[in-house]
Amino acid sequence: MIGGEYITTESGTGLVHTAPGHGQEDYITGLKHGLPLISPVDDAGKFTEDAGDDLNGLAVLDAGNAACVEKLRDVGALIMTEAYGHKYPYDWRTKKPTIFRATEQWFASVEGFRDEALKALDGIEFIPASGAKRMRPMVSGRNDWCISRQRSWGVPIPCFYDVETREPLMDERTIKHVTEIVREKGTDAWWEMDLVDLLPEEYKDRADSLVRGTDTMDVWFDSGSSWAGVCKARGLNYPADMYLEGSDQHRGWFQSSLLTGVAAAGQAPYKTILTHGFVLDEKGYKMSKSLGNVIDPRLVIEGGKNQKQDPAFGADTLRLWVASTDYTSDVLIGMNVLKQTSDAYRKLRGTLRFLMGNIGDFAPEKDGVKYEDLPAFERYALRRTAAMVNEMERHYQNFAYSGATATLQARSVTTLVPIRPRWRGERRSLRTFAGVSLRPGSLAFNPDTPRRLSTPLLTPMNSTPTSLCMERPFSRSRRSSATCTWTSARTGCTSRAQTPPSAARARPSSRTSSRASSRASRR
Repeated sequence: MIGGEYITTESGTGLVHTAPGHGQEDYITGLKHGLPLISPVDDAGKFTEDAGDDLNGLAVLDAGNAACVEKLRDVGALIMTEAYGHKYPYDWRTKKPTIFRATEQWFASVEGFRDEALKALDGIEFIPASGAKRMRPMVSGRNDWCISRQRSWGVPIPCFYDVETREPLMDERTIKHVTEIVREKGTDAWWEMDLVDLLPEEYKDRADSLVRGTDTMDVWFDSGSSWAGVCKARGLNYPADMYLEGSDQHRGWFQSSLLTGVAAAGQAPYKTILTHGFVLDEKGYKMSKSLGNVIDPRLVIEGGKNQKQDPAFGADTLRLWVASTDYTSDVLIGMNVLKQTSDAYRKLRGTLRFLMGNIGDFAPEKDGVKYEDLPAFERYALRRTAAMVNEMERHYQNFAYSGATATLQARSVTTLVPIRPRWRGERRSLRTFAGVSLRPGSLAFNPDTPRRLSTPLLTPMNSTPTSLCMERPFSRSRRSSATCTWTSARTGCTSRAQTPPSAARARPSSRTSSRASSRASRR
């Protein structure tokens, strides 16, 4: 009788058989007490000859199980048998019960370089910073890494075995020879070529006494060594500037890449780790086909058959939603969220179209007004635009895309929109402001455009700002198709702004600008 910490008094009898060859807990108990490791089950789930001639070849979970019961009954060792419900592990894919076996595997010892891996983590930037707290305990508690799998697909482990003794043959010469074959013909060559052709010259005379191994590489070891085939083999920067994946990869790809990089190259294969959350439905539930709450991006863009129920928001609205979300945690998407994003998109798009419609024939080099000659309001607005550009630059450098998008949305309302009622004033000054503001605004609005947001006309942030009293923003009180009436919330004064006639006479160089000018003049 031996004790096991995993046995409790809350379930079962408290007395169970121990099979070190068939279960993780039993295996550890067997090592602790020096029990023999016996596993008389083959790869097909059938008893081997080690179980006895009368059980050899029988399926463990079928005829073999029934035969064992009968053997106990025949020798008078069976007191009682009955069927009862209990917990048992099932394979998630086939929905069939599983059999645990202790088998020979290949391991990578982490003990020899665990300290170096932990030290390498100190030089990694984590975005968000909480990722470091998650990954460090996982690395410090990492046991030896089982890198072999028994699958019919994957990258083979290039090992040969003696037919009689099962002694493995794998050294630097065999690995290099197989590597060159795989580089030329792919991994299928391991299974398709004759064994003698897989051996280097010095081992070909042993071909008749050897068999090729059938173990494949753990996919995490496979992907974890991708830095060698992607960065180093292709002459790219190494270490990579950033590894980007979901938050679940602290245990997966991020960790396997760290371990292979430190073990083989003496350093982590990346400088920065950025992790993102997952997309949930509007109520915060995980998307699932069985729940019927999956949001199809194509449905968001094109809409459904019932456009009232599933309207088409377009690709730009979906892009803006992505740019607006805080990816460091799980994000929500649904009809209400998309409607709010669509409203924000139309405001931004309308502002940019208004600016484009009034500078179709405007050449900043020829028609622009120098900053020192601009009226106070335009200089103030340009300073606000410069502040927006600098703030967005900081957000982009920190990968805080939602912050950059929020800054653009807020400033387009507080800075660009109040410009509209002033178009009856100095036309060149206003068009100078519009021309200067449009470029950084449009670049920031397009996530796929390389961002070079500096503009010569934007005043440096360390210069003396122009004083302008604007204690409260303007509020729109009435709108018609031809004019906009704006009322100062502070003074109550009312002004009417006509659409500039020159906007209709503009001769832009592109169809897009022409259509924007036409719509602006109609508005």
